Amino acid sequence: MYVTSLVKKSQTVNRHKSLYRPHPSDVLKRRFKKNLDNTTIPDWVLHFLNERQDVNVKLAEQLAAFTNLSPKAWLYYQKKYDDSLTN
Repeated sequence: MYVTSLVKKSQTVNRHKSLYRPHPSDVLKRRFKKNLDNTTIPDWVLHFLNERQDVNVKLAEQLAAFTNLSPKAWLYYQKKYDDSLTN
């Protein structure tokens, strides 16, 4: 049996506004928890991990190359994080 035969339509999952929305750097920390070694991490990644830099287009492209997640995903994480701070 193929997965496509089980999945008829993608579903949208909505997070309740009151739930904590992590900084996008937390996504990177969780994905690479075991592989993060401060001696080999580039400065631009350290700035991001320490939440000293938000995701912009350039950083999203760098993160995409580094993580294999699309730039659009990184920009989405940042937008949702920013929205959570204003609500």
